[in-house]
This record gives sequence, structure tokens and C-alpha cells, in this order.
Amino acid sequence: MKKKIKVGQVEYTIIYQEKIELIIMLRDTIIANSLLENDATIIHNYINELLELLKQYKLDLTYGYGYTSLLFMFEFLNDNSCKMVYKEMNKYIKKQILEIFNIPMPLIDNGKFNILFDYFKGLSGIFSYYIFFTSEKELNEKIYHYLIKCIKLTKFNFNNVNISIAHGLSSILLILSEYKIKNNRTSDEDIQIIKKLYIYILNELNHKCHKKNVLSVAWGNGELGMLYALLKVSKSYGFEVSLKNYEYILQQILNKTHLESLDKLNICYGGIGTKLILDKIKDIDVHYSYYINSFLNILKSYVPRVLYRDLNLNVRNFSIVDSQLAIEILKNKDDKYDKKYLMYFML
Repeated sequence: MKKKIKVGQVEYTIIYQEKIELIIMLRDTIIANSLLENDATIIHNYINELLELLKQYKLDLTYGYGYTSLLFMFEFLNDNSCKMVYKEMNKYIKKQILEIFNIPMPLIDNGKFNILFDYFKGLSGIFSYYIFFTSEKELNEKIYHYLIKCIKLTKFNFNNVNISIAHGLSSILLILSEYKIKNNRTSDEDIQIIKKLYIYILNELNHKCHKKNVLSVAWGNGELGMLYALLKVSKSYGFEVSLKNYEYILQQILNKTHLESLDKLNICYGGIGTKLILDKIKDIDVHYSYYINSFLNILKSYVPRVLYRDLNLNVRNFSIVDSQLAIEILKNKDDKYDKKYLMYFML
């Protein structure tokens, strides 16, 4: 099946298999048109179409493909028709996660990262939305205490567990860090529990830097994203860090990356995501500026400015996260990126 979708003055033909895919396609289209300040009538029509589809199909709760991703979409809209839908959807999600709070789970299950905490397909993304975007104090405290319980249940005696942001343990560090920044209230016992997770990820990252010949500066699955999470949580909770150790990790990551991989215009695994993380690391500690500035000068020649536009795509290749609509949102922005869009990536 095919559907024509308009983003600004450009019309795409999107191929989809199931009607439920239309919801994700419309969500991304609405966000992109809103960020690009395109025709309000077009946006309103797409909203109405999406709301009709929601009457027919149920989604999961996730940040990548579910109801929480629609809460994120509503952050960009002032349409009155959305306010009640947001309220009802928010109420439904909170009811579901309140039940989850009664069942704490280890972050590592049978020697592997517990995929129920995946950022796009699990709990981490849902928690991230509430911690980063809302001021729901009671709910955010429950999220924080739930994660503390989950860390306590976790046995950190396994190697080669996924520690990335998108599909691993580092997303938990960023959520806990943002909670601390906004609330500034944690017990000494909680800090020691969080430190166990922090030390485990730090040791795993050190091991990767020693053993791997190629490292990644990507946000989603890259070692640079992991380093950013470690630095942010160490600053938030006042963990003592070895500058030499972090310096070594940063140097290894920047020296062992394949620069050709940066020729993508998205945050998830492209050069813009790399630059944003490096800028954040400089903000955390200027000590690393020398290495970062040198790499950023190299990076400039790899981030594309003019891109080929494919007008015939499937839903996956149309995404605002790492595909065509990400390009539309990010191109020619000269570092002036929308703060809410960056918050989706915990940046």
C-alpha cells in the first residue's frame, strides 16, 4: 500500500504494509512539519487523520513506536483537539507503568541486557519522557525508586553486556542523572547503588577500548555515547573520577573510529550526534576540550550539507530518529537545533 505525505513543499510516497504503520508515519510527519514551521492546516489535517486511526488501533507504550512517542509528538503542538487526547493517553500510560512498579526486575537477565529496558522498545524510553519532559514529581520519584530497586536486583558479574544508550545500560545512567539534576534529592545509600552500575559500565567500556580495533562515536550504540552517560552521571552524583582514565577512553574512541561512518545526517549514528555529544562532554569538563576541538575540526568535512532526497520510501526509512525526516529537521541548521527534539535523545 502507498500513501502520499507532504512535508513542507515536498511530497513523498510512503510504502507501508499495515494500517498501524500509518500512525507512526503520521506522528513523524506532524513533528517534522511542526519543527519546520510548515502549513498549520496541513498539520491539523494529519492530526485528525492520526486521531481517527487511534480509534481503530491500539499501540504499545514505548517511546519508539507506542503511546509515549505520541506524548512526545504532542509536545510540539498547540492544537486544541490534542489536549484531551494527551490527557487520556497520559492517564492510560501512567496506569500501566504504576502496575510495573510493583514488579522490579534486574537490568541484566541471564547474562544479557534485559531488553525490557530498551530505550526505543522498552521501559527506559518511557521513563525518559517523564523525567525529561514533565514535572510530575510523584511519578518521577516512583520511576527513580523503581530503577534503584532494579539496580539492587542486578548481578554485575557478567561480561559483554550491552552498555549502549539505545539498547543497553547507559540509558539508565542518563535518566538517573537527569532526575538528580532536577530534584537534587538522593540518599547516600542510593548513591552507592547507582555507583555500582556506573563502575560496571566504566569497566566494560575500558575493556572495549583495550580490546576492540574499531570504536564508534555514535549516540545510539557507540562508545562515545557510553562515555557521555558516564561523565554526566559522575558529575550529577559527585563520583570521583580519574581524569587520566577518561582521557584514555576518549582518545581511544576518537582514534579508533571510522570517519566515513559519520557521513550521515542524524543524531542516532551520524556526525551531528557525535558533535552534540562532544559539545556536551566539553560542558561537563573543559579538561577534554583539546582532544574534542581537534576531532571537531576533522568532523566538519564529514557532516554533509546537501543531501539527495529520496521521494519513495518505506515507513522505516522515513523516520525522524535516523532517516529521511531526521535529515529534513537537521539540515542547514548551523547548530541551532530544537531543544525538545534533542531531549528525545537525552541531550
